[in-house]
Amino acid sequence: MSNHAAYAEIVTALQPYFDGLYDGDVAQMRRIFHPSCRLFSAPDGVATDVDMETYYARVTERPSPRSLSQARHDAIITIVASGDGGAAAVLRTARAATLHRLPESASHRRTLADRRQDLQLDDVAGRMST
Repeated sequence: MSNHAAYAEIVTALQPYFDGLYDGDVAQMRRIFHPSCRLFSAPDGVATDVDMETYYARVTERPSPRSLSQARHDAIITIVASGDGGAAAVLRTARAATLHRLPESASHRRTLADRRQDLQLDDVAGRMST
């Protein structure tokens, strides 16, 4: 599978997470996360590490962004794939009235189109070296 195809597959796989988080629908989120998955975040500048059941409880207990008519701010910042079936993603989401962002820097302002272009260039470089 090419880097581009793997990236596209991961982007598609992440959609139930974004939708479930926005809708407050844990069943959607359970479709993509392994039960032993860990969630790392730093919403208030303090790093947290929680298991998925704890995270699902938080999602269930709070009003969903949809129920509050909040705009969506979903974004994939980066994806690192580590072979068949393994990947880590850095995402931006909104929770209640808080938008969680990475620090503004040139490396974080790259668009999805930029990342897709990089993958296409990686594919070309890989074909040229074989």
